[in-house]
Amino acid sequence: MKAVHLIAGIWLACCSVWGEYVTIPSTLSSNYAIRAKDLTGQVCDSGSNNTVGWADLGSHHLFYWFHQARSQHLNKPLLLWLQGGPGNSGFFGNFLENGPCRLEGNPAEAVRHEHPWTELFNVIFVDQPVNVDFSYSDDSSGVNRAEDAAIELVDFMRVFYQGYPDMRDVPLFIAGESYGGRYVPMTAAAVIEFNKFQPRPEDAIPLKGIMVGNGYTSPKDVYSSGYELGCFPFKGFRNYFNSSECARFSTTLSECLDLLRACEALPGSAICHRSAEFCMGEFEFEKLRPQHSWDRRKYCDPPEKCIETSRAVTAWMNTPEIWELLEIESQTNKVRPVGVANSTVSEQFLQSGDLGESTVTALERILRYASEERTRGSGRDIDVLYYNGVTDILCTSVGTQRMLENLKWPGEGLYSASPWETLPWKTVEGVSAGQVKRADGLWYAELENAGHLVPTDQPIVILKLLSSWLGKSLFPERVGDNDEL
Repeated sequence: MKAVHLIAGIWLACCSVWGEYVTIPSTLSSNYAIRAKDLTGQVCDSGSNNTVGWADLGSHHLFYWFHQARSQHLNKPLLLWLQGGPGNSGFFGNFLENGPCRLEGNPAEAVRHEHPWTELFNVIFVDQPVNVDFSYSDDSSGVNRAEDAAIELVDFMRVFYQGYPDMRDVPLFIAGESYGGRYVPMTAAAVIEFNKFQPRPEDAIPLKGIMVGNGYTSPKDVYSSGYELGCFPFKGFRNYFNSSECARFSTTLSECLDLLRACEALPGSAICHRSAEFCMGEFEFEKLRPQHSWDRRKYCDPPEKCIETSRAVTAWMNTPEIWELLEIESQTNKVRPVGVANSTVSEQFLQSGDLGESTVTALERILRYASEERTRGSGRDIDVLYYNGVTDILCTSVGTQRMLENLKWPGEGLYSASPWETLPWKTVEGVSAGQVKRADGLWYAELENAGHLVPTDQPIVILKLLSSWLGKSLFPERVGDNDEL
């Protein structure tokens, strides 16, 4: 492999190296590097340059797929997308939600997505933590806690910038969904701490905002609201659970919440594993109903239909064509199929107690920092956006709203007093898109006719929301260069 400098998907070397992997050594450590390969136009007509590769971080190697924005990429911010799980691959978001190519048909084929987030951002989809999907470790070591994953993602970004120096000075946004409600705030908090110790401003990571969709940030609010929305009518929907199930849940919920509160008081302790194990065991919503726990509007008969999308991604990413295109065997020594969800990583996070821990403290720390920097006028403030599809049972809009209302930070009074505003757009079904609360750098949007995967259910609405949030106005002129938006 050749050692060259990579700028926004264009290889600069003495000769053409399009279509083969190149290595960009890092100055951070002798065993840190970026391996990258140009894939522009080889998967679908994505509308922009894209590269794939690995960030080599010692014995850990994180796979990523980087897409430039569809237009004026040097004037667009950079977005790091963190899939949930824990243990889910970035392929899910990349090819089923907000990437520029989307899987359609049976067997699945990648086709151009008309409403991707590359209308607004340069986007990195990363398989993390290590050992998820095409990410791997040389010595079988792994990561089983969100704070450790966050530290590794700080190193990932530092190495990424050395491979893609033209992204170094554009604003960075960190986004994710579901367990991303833990990953995203933890990673942002780690970036803030890293930046505090950089003697030169140019060495800081230019974090400008975070976005969390249907997030698992406060487990006690996730479980209590799941019970409420499942056992009582909500927004015209009937009970999700029957009376006997609700009677049992009303008893076990109190024990679940007691354990989660104990975990909040003693993070990292054995009680966190106990709380996660107990609460997940009692409230495995997806196993109780033919209704999809990601979207109560949808039914799964047989139940296997609930995971058809995950299976489609797994099947596609394991086709000989994709393995050959990405050169998986030669680059990673992997020979066995991988899955869009890694159950081993998920189990490791469960055993460590990470699944029982709250991320509220990290989120409050971010909001306090942002508020202080905003007051100083330093330009280093960070904007925060939470959004939630209202038909999600797994991570509900009620739970997210409750969590945000109870945050302790300088802007809590302003946020609490801020009115709900109707979003000035329509869903794909032609109804009102939803509502938003916003104050002092914190926005929260509830989106109608959307479940756990908002970018899949309402791709135009979420783009308009993101554009509004970036512009700090509910009435953006236009989203990217897409005339439909």
